Amino acid sequence: MRDLFKVLPDVYPVGRLDYDSEGLLILTNDTSLNHRLLNPAFKHERNIGYRWKVSSIKRLFKLAAGVSININGKNYVTRPAKVKLLKDWSAIPERIPPIRFRKSIATPGSA
Repeated sequence: MRDLFKVLPDVYPVGRLDYDSEGLLILTNDTSLNHRLLNPAFKHERNIGYRWKVSSIKRLFKLAAGVSININGKNYVTRPAKVKLLKDWSAIPERIPPIRFRKSIATPGSA
């Protein structure tokens, strides 16, 4: 982060954005704010809109149930996601550049 932005020495990001992500990143030197936002004990809902392209409705239901992840060799299950199936993709602009292209996965709206 410091190689992209000039920030004070004691300022750190709350959370992270992946290389191909878009969104808001909070920078703070308030350690109590950082703790309240990142510590799972507070279980606050993150009202963030993500878009997933899934290969089947079954996978969408898996997201809604919680996904098994591995962090530093320890398995966790995420909290259940609130999901919504979009039938009309015309209102969602194409992402440029696209995150990835896979021939075997159907494009939304295609048969």
